[in-house]
Formats: sequence, structure tokens, C-alpha cells
Amino acid sequence: MHPVEEAFAPLAGLPSWRVENGHGSFITLEFGEPELVIHEPGMMHVLIEGAPAEAMRRLAFVHGRWHLMIYCCQWSLALNGTALADNESDRVTMNRALAVLNGQAITDVSIDPVDASTRFSFDLGCVLMTTPASDDVYGVEPVEQWMLYLPSSEVLELRSDGRYCLGSDEASPDDSTWLPLG
Repeated sequence: MHPVEEAFAPLAGLPSWRVENGHGSFITLEFGEPELVIHEPGMMHVLIEGAPAEAMRRLAFVHGRWHLMIYCCQWSLALNGTALADNESDRVTMNRALAVLNGQAITDVSIDPVDASTRFSFDLGCVLMTTPASDDVYGVEPVEQWMLYLPSSEVLELRSDGRYCLGSDEASPDDSTWLPLG
């Protein structure tokens, strides 16, 4: 089994939850049992008039055992063949469309090795498609289209040039080995 298929295999049949639009057009989806993630305290800027310029904070998040982030790419979401939203939709449309996807169980993930487009299929009719963004959006360097964070503290990443990496979520991009899909 290909490492990409192997990473997604345990997700088959798991409902998505906390499907959200993040910064810009980024999307996050959670799968599996919820887990509390707490980071060590660190300094943060306080942007409130009259407050101290910096303060300590501890970040805490609830993520699924698997966390999928749709990142620097073009994406579209359809329901039974009808377009619901894409990466250029307004925030209200994106949020309404993602509410339709929330709770749908992932059934299949297929990647075109030629152009790195990815099709995420769901049990109640949603299809989330990703394609690499044009070079004029993010520059000429390949960028990650999506990242799947695994329970093993590894992350599977697919870049716009059709190469993937499976490694520690603590590794820097320069230390990663990028392999062709095919």
C-alpha cells in the first residue's frame, strides 16, 4: 500500500467534525476521538490599549486523533454535483458550505499524481477537491496543499509539485524528504 493510502486508511468511515474556515481560505477538519492539546506557556503580544504589551499565555486546543488542514491551494466543495463554495467564496458562503460537510464521514481519498489534485469523498454526497494554486499566488516555490496530522505525531504533507512527505510534525521543511507520488 502506498504511504499516502496507508495514512488515510484508518479515516475511512470516520465522521468529520469541527469543520472550520481558518485564516483566509484555509480549512480544518477533525476526525476520530477528540484530544486535548496543551502547549507550554509562552509570551504573546497583547493588542489592547492600556494593557501590558506582552503577557504569558498557554495555548489549549481540542483536535481529533487525525487533523486535516487544507492549506495553500485552490479548493472547491460540492454536494451531489452542485457547487457549494470554493476558496474564493465569501466567508458566509464558506461557513454555510462547511456546515454541510461537518459530520460527513470520509469514504475515499484519491490523488492525481500528475497535477497533485486531491479528491476527498464523503458518505453523504460531499466532495472536497484541492488543486495547486497558480504560481502567481504563492510564488514559484512548491507549497503544501494539505497536511494530515496523524496520532503518531507524524504529518503527511502534499505539495503543489506533486511530492509528499511523511515525517515528524516537529521537523523543519528543510529536513524533510519529499518523494514523488508515482
